[in-house]
Amino acid sequence: MIALAGRNDRLLGGLRAAFRPERVRALAFVDDLVTVLAASDVLVHSTAGLTVLEALLVGSRPISYGWSVGHVRVNERAFRRTGLARVARDTGELRKAIARALAAERRPLAPSFERLPAAADRILALVE
Repeated sequence: MIALAGRNDRLLGGLRAAFRPERVRALAFVDDLVTVLAASDVLVHSTAGLTVLEALLVGSRPISYGWSVGHVRVNERAFRRTGLARVARDTGELRKAIARALAAERRPLAPSFERLPAAADRILALVE
């Protein structure tokens, strides 16, 4: 399993201390998240943002789990209504959601997405 900690050094250290490296690989911020998502089977995400849509585009199956406050509640209702992502409220639901996601067929919404340039690279090209 891969756990992404972004720029949160405290979280990164905690993940690395809590799990054996052969079971969980904890990573800091990654420049090429789409590649990580394309290599993943399941995305467990706590903020229900655009990362969920990126995961769908490359065939990773997203599960919203965690915060469930603020705008995330609206996103979770939309996920349930549209079926774009599974929603888990507790660890029991999360285990079941992961099992169902792994049993489902992996179907990228946009197989050509992996060949597209990163949005940041496109913006930098326009600025430069």
